[in-house]
Amino acid sequence: MLERYSDGLIGLAACLSGEIALYLRQGNYEAAKASAQYFAGVFGPNGFWLEVQDHGLADEKTVTAGMFQLARELGLPVVATNDAHYLRKEDAEAHDVLLAIGTGRTWTIPTASASSARKATSSRSRR
Repeated sequence: MLERYSDGLIGLAACLSGEIALYLRQGNYEAAKASAQYFAGVFGPNGFWLEVQDHGLADEKTVTAGMFQLARELGLPVVATNDAHYLRKEDAEAHDVLLAIGTGRTWTIPTASASSARKATSSRSRR
C-alpha cells in the first residue's frame, strides 16, 4: 500500500522504535541497510530521510552512528527530529488517556502530587 500512495510524500526513518533503528539496535546493520534501501526506493530521490534524535538515551548513540553510516553508504539525507506528541502542556492528560486506551491499561485521574511530579519531570527534561 505504501508504494501505491507514496507519490508526493516524504518519508522519515522514525524514532528508536522504527524498523531501521530497531535493526541497528539489534546490531543487524545489513537488515537496516536493506530496509533503508527499500524505503529510499519507495519514496524516490530525496524523498526518504534517515532520522536521528538525541534525548540522552544510550540506544540513540548507537542508532545515530548507524544512521550516519547508512547515509554515507547510500547517499541518503539525514534529519534531526524530536518526538512531539502534543502541542500544549494542557494536552498532556489527554495524551495519557490515549496511551492508556492504546495499550489497554487503566487510566486514573492524576492526583495533585502526580501533577506536580509531571511538572517537575518535564521541566528537568527541557534543560
